[in-house]
Amino acid sequence: MIDTVAPLELLVKEYDFWFQEHKYAYESELEVIKRLLPQVGMGIELGVNTGRFAGPLGIKKGVEYYHEMKSLAESRGIEVFECEQKSLPFDKEEFDFALLIDTAYLDDMKATLEQAHRILKPGGKLIMGFIEKNSSLGVLYQTEKKNAAFYKVAKYYTVSETTELLYDAGFRQFEYMQTLFGKNLEEIKSKQIPKEGYGNGSFISIKSVRL
Repeated sequence: MIDTVAPLELLVKEYDFWFQEHKYAYESELEVIKRLLPQVGMGIELGVNTGRFAGPLGIKKGVEYYHEMKSLAESRGIEVFECEQKSLPFDKEEFDFALLIDTAYLDDMKATLEQAHRILKPGGKLIMGFIEKNSSLGVLYQTEKKNAAFYKVAKYYTVSETTELLYDAGFRQFEYMQTLFGKNLEEIKSKQIPKEGYGNGSFISIKSVRL
């Protein structure tokens, strides 16, 4: 994970400021996650970063590999365990649900999903949020890889690739929602209402159930 996520660690303040600079895109992403997130049970965010999702979503626990991001997340009231998503220090079947955002910066999606399966109870929910590879923003970010540190090492996935990885890890009952409609972030002038399914929005959220 060190090589993959290093740009986020080196640019923590810039990363965190993105959510202020793109307020309506951020609020739209939060809204689509809220629609799928369980309202009861013990949850955790795998890769809490600076706490921009776990905090407002009421998730009290998270994991984060990098210390500076961990500190910012803790300042937002989250108990953060300093570890990698692919090697979680939790008991088997400990949590009712887990949130996983920014999958483009995982160095081993397969191992991360297997760990998520291990720590979730049978019937537990995994909610993912990510920029879809073939979406307007996904294509734009991939063209900016050479010029922008945030995107240089990112690996984007399609919905079908993500669903296949989830299936292989032991998840079923997939539910899809989407947001961030438009060719770029500048077109997003207010919080968007999410829609079911995928194919139009750039930000996709998938809820799945652990067997």
